[in-house]
Amino acid sequence: MIDRYTHAVENGGSAIYFTMSTWNPYNAMLMAATLERAPDAADSRGAPSLIQSSFGAQHQNFELVVAGGDGGLAHLARNGDVWPPLWGNPQLAGSESGKTDAAALVLDAVSVIQSSLPGRENRLEVVALAGPRVVSYWREPKPPWTWHGPYPVIACDDGGEVRRTLDRVAGNPVLVQSRYGAQACNFELMVPDATSGVRHYYRDDDLADPEWRSAPTFAGSLGRIDSLTMIESTFGVPGNLEVIARVGDRLWFLYRDQDLDWQGPFPLVADGREVVGADGVPSLIQGTYGAQRRNFELAVPLRAGGLGLYWRDNDPPDPVDWTWHGPIVVDSAGRYGAVSLIQSTYGGTPGNLEVIARRQEELVHLWRDSASKAWSGPFPDPLGVTAAASLLDADRRTRALAEV
Repeated sequence: MIDRYTHAVENGGSAIYFTMSTWNPYNAMLMAATLERAPDAADSRGAPSLIQSSFGAQHQNFELVVAGGDGGLAHLARNGDVWPPLWGNPQLAGSESGKTDAAALVLDAVSVIQSSLPGRENRLEVVALAGPRVVSYWREPKPPWTWHGPYPVIACDDGGEVRRTLDRVAGNPVLVQSRYGAQACNFELMVPDATSGVRHYYRDDDLADPEWRSAPTFAGSLGRIDSLTMIESTFGVPGNLEVIARVGDRLWFLYRDQDLDWQGPFPLVADGREVVGADGVPSLIQGTYGAQRRNFELAVPLRAGGLGLYWRDNDPPDPVDWTWHGPIVVDSAGRYGAVSLIQSTYGGTPGNLEVIARRQEELVHLWRDSASKAWSGPFPDPLGVTAAASLLDADRRTRALAEV
């Protein structure tokens, strides 16, 4: 039980202080912890990726992955079994198994999912940008939570005879698990090509040894894509792939229909005005808001400052009438470079919107209340709080973060 907390400003930075006594499920030790804001926010870089997983007794833990500031892949979990939910168990992928070179590879943008593939259920699967190449990691779904990787992503061409390393990439990779394939578990991967358009790959998970394969490149008319975000929606059978790509300060919408044909690009228009002034890495989800419980939600860093929140009303029966609205601007004084958006199970039905975003040189957490639609935050960087100097030394440095 947390009896008291205070929120203060110290040395120009935000800090939340509280004292607690709780059983820490990550390190299996009884501890008393005092939260203090880390002065050094250089523990991560690039675009983060956030999901709500099925881990924990309540099946509502958050999993955050981000490129480590000095190299390697950093992972942080938020325990949803206690209140307030606590960030803990900072880990540099590979360090838990004694790898001395866990930080050797410098990464940038990352994307994480939790797999439901039979025989590989509940693995955390990650793709990350390493220079012009894409590499992958995966984490075992049980203690000691061993990470594997990095592995180069190698894909077969359309004919299946030539295998090539996934390189010549110039932007953030995006990974989803789709409902394609006989087991409805294929992975879909999108990356901006270094020259033009978006390259699409899928992992054929029906094979005993799943294999990446190339799919047609699209959006070549847009030239070089700066960043993108992608989902599989509930529209079409088994589901359309829906993409928003940023080129300069403009956003473009594309989708692949159930005939596997790409439609678009269409300029993103909200409330009758073309969206301009976008920046950084956006994040798109299909939430359960709206009468039909299928609206799209989009978070975008803005060049003028702050995060822009847009939503598409998918209630009308005719897709022609599906209309984007926004933006609602949050934290207009902040300079944001990347955002990762989810809809969580917190806040009752339908659920809070939750954001981890890169604000200046740190990561921050923001959330929107399910009932009031009011935004709270930004709150301090969970990595800065829990893993201040060395993720490799995490067991000695475990701290706790409360979401207030």
